Amino acid sequence: MRNLVAIKAKRNAHYICQECGATDSIQIHHRIPGDDSTIVVLCGECHSRKHPEVPKSLFLSIHRQRYWFNKSASSLARELRVHPRTIIRTAKRLKIYPGELKSRDEELIKTNTHKRAREGCVLASQAKQRLGLSRFQLNLRIKVGILPAPTYIDPDTQMRYFDDQWLRTAKAILDNSAQNKEVLARKGE
Repeated sequence: MRNLVAIKAKRNAHYICQECGATDSIQIHHRIPGDDSTIVVLCGECHSRKHPEVPKSLFLSIHRQRYWFNKSASSLARELRVHPRTIIRTAKRLKIYPGELKSRDEELIKTNTHKRAREGCVLASQAKQRLGLSRFQLNLRIKVGILPAPTYIDPDTQMRYFDDQWLRTAKAILDNSAQNKEVLARKGE
């Protein structure tokens, strides 16, 4: 369950450090240890500053290295609004290796990332039907943080896509109705 909290926090922050705006080595930090309501999304560098007693190297990962020397996977991921790991996986699948990223390879990655992101996903209209919610209820629950952000948002059309994992997670969250009622009462549904 803790992993779902971390994923939700990172997705809602669009995998961007809330202190410096970096997109590499994104991690979560609890302002109050063990209290999931005090989570802040930070990069490894900022997270290491919050814990000066812990060796800095533990917060820095090998993913900080650039995949291509002329363009980072993180910058490409920001453009497409996906996780940098998705870009790397797509590049490997297309056999585009580290080195210099050519413009035709970049377009190929962009096209395939969008296509792969939408595979196996349903649109918001189908997601709300499966969850038994109205459009307003679905949007409100995503907005206030009860439900996680959509799996994929098409940057051109702004259409939202939801995969099976998202639907299972949302169903589990909605089944816990006591928590939903408490949060909605505070937000004033």
